[in-house]
Amino acid sequence: MRTRTLAVGVLCSGLVLAGCSGGSGDSGDKGSKSATARKTKAAAAPELPAGFRRIGGTKNGFTAGVPKSWKPLNLNELSKARAALVKSGTSPAAAKQMITTLKANNAVLVLDPKSAQTVRFAANLNGFCQAGTAPSAAQSKAQLQQIGGQHIVSQNVTVGGQSGHKTTYYRKVGTVMTVGVQYQITGDSGKVCFITMTAKKGTKTPFSAIGATIHAL
Repeated sequence: MRTRTLAVGVLCSGLVLAGCSGGSGDSGDKGSKSATARKTKAAAAPELPAGFRRIGGTKNGFTAGVPKSWKPLNLNELSKARAALVKSGTSPAAAKQMITTLKANNAVLVLDPKSAQTVRFAANLNGFCQAGTAPSAAQSKAQLQQIGGQHIVSQNVTVGGQSGHKTTYYRKVGTVMTVGVQYQITGDSGKVCFITMTAKKGTKTPFSAIGATIHAL
């Protein structure tokens, strides 16, 4: 699969980074053997904190826990999903493009309705997985800088026995300065999963708790 850059807005910075992963997605016998080896040491999904529920699944390529108050958007219902994004501070045109692109990647998109009301910017999570090679820290930083990312910091992490890296950054969206946290985790299938969380800078978020529940399949 040919990789591509998919810069469609604040909710989709994960798609931007996926575009620079550099892998083709078709690794032949070598990829099959690697995937088989990984299955023998597959990690179990982390337990969820109280008040959380699990989102995602086999179709999406990953699971994660989010607060029960967060609401998933049905990407198959374009008009309803677009209305929810517009209400959360996204322009109608950008909302439509985001939904179309996320749907094409079998993504999960979840919003926090409370933050949309209190700070006029909905804290959110989007996640999806793609075949290919995870981008390096330098590639991730360069891509984020292209879409206005600032104060970008990347570090290696292990989540539930799975290795990857975590990137944090600030990015101005309209008049709102946001903070983004992205996890890039390679699953047992060999696909790279990008789980990105975004909120208004300075607001209290459950991002650390969510990050600890991510499990790439």
